Amino acid sequence: MWTEFVSCEALCSSSPASRDRMMTALAYAPEERPIVAQLFGSKPHQFRESALLLRDLGFDGIDINMGCPEKNVNKQGSGAALILDPLNAKAIIRACQESGLPVSVKTRIGFHEIEYHDWIHHILDTEPEALTIHGRTRDEMSAVPAHWDAIGDILHLVKAKRQSSCVVIGNGDIESIPHAQEMVDTYGVDGVMIGRALFGNPWMFQGHSNTAMSVEAKCHGLLRHVHHFDRLLGSKANFHHVKKMFGSYLAGIPHAKVLKEALAATTSPDQVYPLVEEFVANSKEAKNYRRTRFE
Repeated sequence: MWTEFVSCEALCSSSPASRDRMMTALAYAPEERPIVAQLFGSKPHQFRESALLLRDLGFDGIDINMGCPEKNVNKQGSGAALILDPLNAKAIIRACQESGLPVSVKTRIGFHEIEYHDWIHHILDTEPEALTIHGRTRDEMSAVPAHWDAIGDILHLVKAKRQSSCVVIGNGDIESIPHAQEMVDTYGVDGVMIGRALFGNPWMFQGHSNTAMSVEAKCHGLLRHVHHFDRLLGSKANFHHVKKMFGSYLAGIPHAKVLKEALAATTSPDQVYPLVEEFVANSKEAKNYRRTRFE
């Protein structure tokens, strides 16, 4: 299990508020082990300090994000911007490795253009435990289909590296568990990372698709998501983080437009429950409905 990505600069900040926000993002439950903390930043000394802290917090590994395409992240020299600064990227990886924890890297197949041979070799020089490849350049964002042929080629580069035991994980446009298995079988990667297909679809790992779920199940999933957000994070995190998932949960539900508009105006978890409960209770598609209860 990976955490959301966390800023090394904020984690090393002298501001208690900044550090507290990062510590909230790093919270994990024992059943989530092995647990890996994902970091982003641009300064090796901050990665070194953060890695030692993560070791003391009991993390099982560190993943360095060198693929985030967001402008605000890249302006700091972080995320995908490190593709343009391979020497600093190597220094960052080695700084994390000083903690003794396994270190992995997530990156892309280029910044402006598809150019990855030199970049991947720079990363492999540091002998990371795993390498996750998102099959698009930074400039492509998510506007084009993922280039899985490039991911397959990178796998060959890794295997051709003498004595390399680096695990290669592919990422991009995975739609289901069968699709994930197909990509593993076709390209030979050791595994895949799933992103957007999980939005509003926590049933994916049980082999179900969002479109196959009933109105009750989708709405119950939405409320359960809100419940866990409120219970675990409450005022420590922005409600927007869970609110942006509502549309994915409600996708394909007939006559849900009014509910979506009402949910868009909510500002707290308490406002969500009655709106969803009323919608499901009045839905013609919802049969044998029982009011949701969470422990």
